[in-house]
Amino acid sequence: MKTFPIPNRWCVHGYYSLCPYAPDNSGRFLIAGADLDTQLAEVFVLDQDGRILNRFGSVPTTPSFWHTGLWQSWSPDGKMVYYQSGTLKAPKTIRHHLETGESIEIDGEIEGAPPLGEPAFSCSHGMLYAAGYGGNPYSPESAPTPFQARERHGISKISFAPHEHGAAQRHR
Repeated sequence: MKTFPIPNRWCVHGYYSLCPYAPDNSGRFLIAGADLDTQLAEVFVLDQDGRILNRFGSVPTTPSFWHTGLWQSWSPDGKMVYYQSGTLKAPKTIRHHLETGESIEIDGEIEGAPPLGEPAFSCSHGMLYAAGYGGNPYSPESAPTPFQARERHGISKISFAPHEHGAAQRHR
């Protein structure tokens, strides 16, 4: 086993269902790292020797970070990275273009982008944590959508297509 220490960061490679290696066979791989003092996390692209090629994002950690990282995952061509941002009440997904540095943020959370370009789907983890998941006490007031409003929560499709994400925020 080879370790790649990133100074001052607690690092997570991602959830077991996500492959951290770039799909283009470049040897690059993704991790997320949190600063334990500030509780902010970022995504790192490392080369096969563990050198940092790129780092981006400044995302407050949530309880799930320590298990899943930021759900960082590759686009099928290896040119973009998707990762989770926002809060449990207002989750966001960001697509970061590695060559241009442009990031697009949309509402909704992602549990990793499908590796072959299939549609991505989202659920609201804020609902799980409000219901008591992860050792938290039941706290319906912290739910992003009232539990009784069943028609307003569930699974939704995540899309970065221009006609589908009109309210997306672009930033560099």
